Amino acid sequence: MARATFGMGCFWAAEEVFRTVPGVTATEVGFSNGQDAGVTQAQVFSGEAGHAEVVVVDFDPARVSFTALLEHFWAGHDATVQVKPIVRSAIFFHDPGQQAEAETSRAARPQAVATEIAPVGRFWRAPEKDQLYVCRHAAQAAQ
Repeated sequence: MARATFGMGCFWAAEEVFRTVPGVTATEVGFSNGQDAGVTQAQVFSGEAGHAEVVVVDFDPARVSFTALLEHFWAGHDATVQVKPIVRSAIFFHDPGQQAEAETSRAARPQAVATEIAPVGRFWRAPEKDQLYVCRHAAQAAQ
């Protein structure tokens, strides 16, 4: 198993991009790559703490490559703008191979993108109500 971490703006929408990709075994949303100590939820949402909303994607590399996940990442959001620090476009790599693939993929974009590429930092899981949010609410709406 392997892990990838992506910031694509709202983590609810980002999770929905990946959760049904064949080879993805789990998704989880939360916050990463901000200040580690003494951060309150208010600081996270204000942008003061520097965190990004992220989706963590666990995947089986024998079934789906990191490169394929990057294609879902690019197709799943507008990487040409940064709305605010918490909802930024970012690829937080877990190893040098992911870093190289992310940089190559970003360089191949046909237009300039504002996507940050950085080592993954500490992850704070969002509350349970935020996990699988779109999936759960779509099911409720269909009832």
